[in-house]
This record gives sequence, structure tokens and C-alpha cells, in this order.
Amino acid sequence: MRQLGTDQVAEQPLLLRGDLEQLLRNLADDVLALRRTPDEPLPWLVAYSPGGMAVASELAAILALDSGETPVIATLAVTRHAQLIDLDDDFSVLPTALPGPMAGAHVLLLSDVLGSGWLAHAAVGALLDWGMPARLHLGALIDSGRRQVPVELAALGNRHQPLAGQRVELVCDARGHLAHAIEVP
Repeated sequence: MRQLGTDQVAEQPLLLRGDLEQLLRNLADDVLALRRTPDEPLPWLVAYSPGGMAVASELAAILALDSGETPVIATLAVTRHAQLIDLDDDFSVLPTALPGPMAGAHVLLLSDVLGSGWLAHAAVGALLDWGMPARLHLGALIDSGRRQVPVELAALGNRHQPLAGQRVELVCDARGHLAHAIEVP
């Protein structure tokens, strides 16, 4: 994830703010559909990347309006598990900040862009170190369609396969809100 205006290169947006708002709406609809009954609490939104945290914050606002319930937002450090599977992707580390024990929890591991699936794999391992949730789902704002690990998204904004040699990155404004998406080498 990038901060708006911090790059030397001119950024040509792939998706504009309005597009991202629609993807957030799609994601929110999928999250609401994960509940077995209308009175079941919303899943914990557990971000395992800074981009996932930006998505979780904006998604939580939409879910609160739609359901009248404020979702729990949490973060998860995946460094140790990423190192165990020799993940050489460039990712920023979040601290682990979970709201309570996993037992009985309904968890949505959340990413901004799902690529190969290796980081999601590391996130599942890291989460299980904290206990076994009652239900565990994976969600992302954008699925790049370049999966190397057999993980499936239960909640998704949209799919977008970037050009060969490119990847999708989200760009945030100074307040940490999603501004647009770009393709980068």
C-alpha cells in the first residue's frame, strides 16, 4: 500500500475512489451474507497487512451503517509464519492486537489485494497460534487471480488480473482512506 503523492513516478489510477467505494459495498454485502442469522454478530475484521487495515476501517463503517453493529477490527502479525514458508514478498508488519480469545469467534482475515495466497496462508497459521476460531473466512477488496496456494475468498470486492509483470496496489490519502488503485511492476 502506498501513500498518495509519495512516489516519484506519475501514478495512473486503475480504479478511482468511486470504483473502490463500489468494491467496498460488494465486500460489505458478502460479509453480511456470512452471518447465519440476522442477529448473529458480525465477524471480527482481522487485517494482516496495512492495506488490509485500511480496507477494514472503511468496511467497518459501511457494516455499521448497514447492520447497526460496530464490527471488531483487529490486527495480526504474520512475520514468523511468512519466514517459515520463506515468503520473500515485500510486506509491512502489523502488531497482533486481538480483542479476546479465539474460541467461539467468527473471524474474517482481511487483505487489500490477494495475490499468490502465500501471505494469506501465513495469516491463517499466525491466527491459529492464538487458538481455534469457531469460523474462519478470508476476504479481500481485490483478487488478482494469481493464486499459487489453494485458498478461497468468502468475501470479495472484485477480481482484477493485472498485466504480466504487474501487481495491483492500493493508494491511501493522508488520512489513511483509500484513494485509488494502481498497477505497479
